[in-house]
Amino acid sequence: MCQMHGIAMNEADKFALVPRSPGALEKVEPGARRVLANMVQDTLALAQLQDAEYIFQQGRHYYWGTGVEQDYGMAVKYFSRAAETGHAKAQHNLGCCYQKGEGVPHDDVQAARWFRTAADQGNARAQNSLGGGYYYGQGLPQDYAEAVRWFLKAAEQGDPIAQFSLGLCYYRGQGVPEDHAETAKWWSKAAEQGHADAQFALGLLNEKGSGVSQPTFRTSGV
Repeated sequence: MCQMHGIAMNEADKFALVPRSPGALEKVEPGARRVLANMVQDTLALAQLQDAEYIFQQGRHYYWGTGVEQDYGMAVKYFSRAAETGHAKAQHNLGCCYQKGEGVPHDDVQAARWFRTAADQGNARAQNSLGGGYYYGQGLPQDYAEAVRWFLKAAEQGDPIAQFSLGLCYYRGQGVPEDHAETAKWWSKAAEQGHADAQFALGLLNEKGSGVSQPTFRTSGV
């Protein structure tokens, strides 16, 4: 149900927001009333999303210190407000703040919670970060297969960090069978997007077929 300033609105309330001439309400068929009410609900939902985007951008300004004095605490406040409305980017960035201990105490469990919330909405960066949580066992049980599952979701959306991470899992046989052909496939995709680590590792793989360093997974928020 649509919420406006914390007040629940029923169908009659929503329809009441539609401009109309006197007496028009009585002349409208029930089906048309439902259509108009749904249009109002969609408009209000869009307005809420736009407000959440504005709040999210304010958080980014405070995080980076663009136009305001850098303040991680204020960034977290804005990210939290936007995250609670369902803004996936804000949810992921809030997770990053918890993971890094920026503006809030370090808390891997809270970080993983927000990563999952955003990842379930299809946010590629959050999917990659959640995969990293499973890979290292940060705030989650260590589970290479789950790590691969989330890296793959992000990699298929074109996230270069996830593509690199997925390639490393194939290289080391962690969560998937060792497969250097798959490694080369995913590293190539990341390298084509300018991912420096993937470019370097791909060169080593092509030259020697070995010598790749220990995997390093990074969150990619804010």
